[in-house]
Amino acid sequence: MDNKEEIVEIIKKRGISKLIHVTRKENLKSILNYGILPRDDLVKKNINFKFNDYDRYDKWEFTSCLSVTKLNPFLIKKFIERQKLNAKDFFEIHIKPTILVYNQCIYCDTNAASITFNEYRNNPEKLDILKSWLAFEGMFKETVRQTKGRIRRLYKLENETTCSQAEICVIGKIPKDYFINIKSMKEYRYDK
Repeated sequence: MDNKEEIVEIIKKRGISKLIHVTRKENLKSILNYGILPRDDLVKKNINFKFNDYDRYDKWEFTSCLSVTKLNPFLIKKFIERQKLNAKDFFEIHIKPTILVYNQCIYCDTNAASITFNEYRNNPEKLDILKSWLAFEGMFKETVRQTKGRIRRLYKLENETTCSQAEICVIGKIPKDYFINIKSMKEYRYDK
């Protein structure tokens, strides 16, 4: 499935300048060494890491989750509650949106763990629908359906998803060449 031209066009049209991955600060050293690896690869390679979320309800452990333009405001709150941490325990890695051209992705117009996507989880043919440029563009549509109703696109910038919990699940490794704020990652002192 080749979506490259359409993906590039959406990125340009919407003025998307960054994607965001949030991680525990303890993971930064490993991420600088290996890039962002999905949970499956971390486990296979026996790389020590701290989970953001022990329960991957989306069941796509072969992916890494990214927000578009702005971090999902509910995400950190949930991580903090579940693990009894603070916001300062996490770090936002900003990623060049061109990663979407080079890695296959699953585009979710709301939270990837939502039951909305259950029919796609064990059906590769259906999952291909969520890997298309149409699903990417659908993250910005006027109305997004959720299990608890609909979200309307109100007060959003062109480069913001309609649902603030929308996420892109990137399949495979995200190399550090795609990190925008790598300098601040390197400057972070791991002994803090």
